Amino acid sequence: MKASESDDTYHIFRETVGAPLFKVMRQLSGRSERIYQVMRSAWLPPIVAGDSDTLTVETLHSLDRGKLQLLLSQRFTPDVWNNFVRPLVHRPGRSVFYAPVDTDGTFQMAMRERVIEAFNTTSPGDFISFAEKLYALESGKTDLSAFVAETYSTFRNFFSALHAVHQEVAYARQTNTPTPAHALMDARVTEEFPAEWLSYRPMDSQSARQVVKLLAFESGAGRDMAGLRSNFDTAEHELNARVLELSEIEEKFASLTGRALRAALNTEAEKRGGAGYLTILETAERNMRTVRQMRDHFDALLKAQSGVPIEVRPFVAILHTLASLTVQEPGTALVDTISMIEQPLRHYGFGTEALKQIAASGKSAASEAIATLMQAFGKSVQLNAENARLRTFFGFVDTDSTLTLKEKIHPILNQDTASHPWLAPAVKLARVAKTLASTGIGRADTDVRRATL
Repeated sequence: MKASESDDTYHIFRETVGAPLFKVMRQLSGRSERIYQVMRSAWLPPIVAGDSDTLTVETLHSLDRGKLQLLLSQRFTPDVWNNFVRPLVHRPGRSVFYAPVDTDGTFQMAMRERVIEAFNTTSPGDFISFAEKLYALESGKTDLSAFVAETYSTFRNFFSALHAVHQEVAYARQTNTPTPAHALMDARVTEEFPAEWLSYRPMDSQSARQVVKLLAFESGAGRDMAGLRSNFDTAEHELNARVLELSEIEEKFASLTGRALRAALNTEAEKRGGAGYLTILETAERNMRTVRQMRDHFDALLKAQSGVPIEVRPFVAILHTLASLTVQEPGTALVDTISMIEQPLRHYGFGTEALKQIAASGKSAASEAIATLMQAFGKSVQLNAENARLRTFFGFVDTDSTLTLKEKIHPILNQDTASHPWLAPAVKLARVAKTLASTGIGRADTDVRRATL
C-alpha cells in the first residue's frame, strides 16, 4: 500500500511523521523535474471544469472521440510522449498498466510486452489509439471506453505523484529545511517511478552527514519541521488573543485611572481567568515577541544547516585538513590531559576527595596508555579490560582499531569531490593528508579495543 492512492472519486493518504525506515537514498532527477514543469500547466486543471477526468474520458470516448482527441492532444505533446509516457511503458519489471477488466469483474495487470507493442505501433501523442490497441492485444471483452478511461487514470496518477513529490521539495526549499531536502524519498511513493526520473545520492561523508542532520531535525520537529512550526503558530495565536483580551478590558475601564484602574483590571481579569490572570495578560505581548524571536532563530538555524554551497566545498575540505594538522601535536594532548587534575580541584578544592579522584583518573589513564601502546605492537593486555568491553558494547570505539589505513583511504579516493576538475586533485590530497594525520596506529584483534596512538 502506497502512502498516497487516489482516483477521481476517492483519496487515501497515510501521513508519515519524520523520516521513517521505508525511505531510500534517492532523489528526483533533473529530467523528471523538467518534464513535470512542462506538464503542470496542462495537467493540473481538469479536462473539463467541474467533471472528473476519468468520467470525462469515458463519456467523450463513447460519444465524441474526435473532441476527446483534440482535448488530450494538449496534454500528450511529443515532449510528454517521449519523456513521460515512454519511461512508464518501458519500465522494467511488472507493467504499471491494467488489462481490460474480465467479464467476472476481475482486474489484472497488462503484459509488459503488449504495452510496449501498443506503444511502438502508435503515432506519438495519440493516447486514444494506444489505449485501443492495448485493449485489442489484451483481448478485451468489456467496455472499451471504460478501459480507455482507466488507462488515462494511470498516467494521471503518476503525474499526481510527481506533483506531490515536487511540491514537497519546493516547500522544503522555501522553509529552509536542512538539505539535502528529502534526500531520503518515500520508497512507497517512488517505488514504481521509472529509473529515468530518479537518481541515487552518493554515499560520501558529506551526503551522509547531511542526511543525519535531516533525520535529527525531523525526529525532533516533524517532517518539514511542521510539528515545531505548528507549535510556534499555536503559541503566537494564543498570546495574540490574550493581548487583544487585555486591550478589551482596558477599553472597558478607560474612564478610570491610578489605583482604581488597577483594581478594576485585576477584578475583571480574575473573573475571566482566576487569580494572577492579569499578570498573564500583561506579559502576553512580551512573550509573543519572544516566540517570534525563537521562530526567527530556528529559521536561522535551519538556514545555517542547509549545507555548504557546492562551489565552496573544496576550500572547506582543505581548511578542515589544515585544522586537523594543527591540533595533531603533543601540546593538544597535554591540554586535554590536564583537565584530569584541574576539574577535581575546581569542583572539590584542594582536599582528600579531589586527590582521590585525581589518583583514580591517573590510574585509569595509565592503564589505557599501557594497553594502547601494547595494541600498537599487536599485543592485547587485560588492564581495565572490562571498561574497554563496555565501551565497545555501547559503540564508543576508536574506528582506527578496527579499520586498516587502506580501508579508510579507498572510499576517500572514490568520494565525489563536487568541484572543478582542476581542484579535484587538491581536494583528494587534502582528504588523504587529513586521514593520515588523524589515523591511529594499532589494530585490535579481540573484543578489548583501545584508543589508537
